[in-house]
Amino acid sequence: MCLKKIIVYLSFVSLMACSATSSKPRNQLGIQINPSLATLTRADFEGGAEGKVSLPQNYSQENYKKLVLRVDVEPGKSACLQNKACPQAINFPNLTERMLAELAKLKRFKVVNRDTAQKGKQAELRYQASGLTRDEGQIEIGEELNADYGLTINLSFGVEEFRRSYKNFLYYTVLMTYQIQNFETGEVIESDTAEGRAKRTIIRLSSGKQVGGFDRKDVGSVNSAMIEASTNALKIIANKLGNKLPIGCQVTALFGTNMSCNKGYQQGLMGKQIMTIYYNYNGIDFPIAVAEVSPGAHKTSGSIIAWNDNPDTYIQDAVQRIQSDPAFAKHNELFAVSLRMPLPPEWDNNYKD
Repeated sequence: MCLKKIIVYLSFVSLMACSATSSKPRNQLGIQINPSLATLTRADFEGGAEGKVSLPQNYSQENYKKLVLRVDVEPGKSACLQNKACPQAINFPNLTERMLAELAKLKRFKVVNRDTAQKGKQAELRYQASGLTRDEGQIEIGEELNADYGLTINLSFGVEEFRRSYKNFLYYTVLMTYQIQNFETGEVIESDTAEGRAKRTIIRLSSGKQVGGFDRKDVGSVNSAMIEASTNALKIIANKLGNKLPIGCQVTALFGTNMSCNKGYQQGLMGKQIMTIYYNYNGIDFPIAVAEVSPGAHKTSGSIIAWNDNPDTYIQDAVQRIQSDPAFAKHNELFAVSLRMPLPPEWDNNYKD
């Protein structure tokens, strides 16, 4: 498929049925459910814990906006993770649609599903052409959003069962092999894998007969487990992309420890977000402070956590000028750029064992 026409491509694999069971105790498995993420909070900077106020890598004012990602979902080749069984029941279309919904929860991105959008748009065009609607406000072809970046994800699935007394644990696993490309330059800026898992519990008699707990033959239950595992993998990818594509804004006011900037969650910011405030002087960006912000719809407010204590003369001169002049941001170029991207709060609350 031509990458020029794809912004996000999710290749969901079809699944084969098989089974696998291990009696290895849970505490010896080392299986991780909650993904490890590279995040920052206020506590990392309070009391000089982090020690340095710095700018993130790859920051660019061209990306200080909500980035548009097109989503195309197509079945791929069958793939089952090595040494793992494949889930026996799954509603393929439902899983793919739910995955798109999870991606759309990232405020950093504006997700566009071309296939679904075109079907709905063509249906609406046909209805409007029937003469049953007013001429005013009729939609026109050719006004869709353009692409910023392309994300390709190939998925492999697996499930393992581990015995522990009368309780058995099922671990559903989704492995995402992904790549993100800058479509303007053609550069692949990230290529890696992310693995997500979900745990479910079943109750068996000593004979092996299941008498309670999770129903692995129920399509809806398996879908829920697969979506949870997929979401945990998406958390890892989103965290990495947030580091690769930091969001920013122009600081419009800074006085005392209070600040505001000219973009909000409608422009791609998420909260609570840790950001570096920097001063552009003669084409050079000087990191001034670290702040925690909470975005509104179109503007963001926050508070300074720590000022830059680097002894560099230019940095300290800028810090002192900003601290002493409440109107500094109105007459000078001050910006804020994110340090790591927060995750949707729904991802911590939606899924339960």
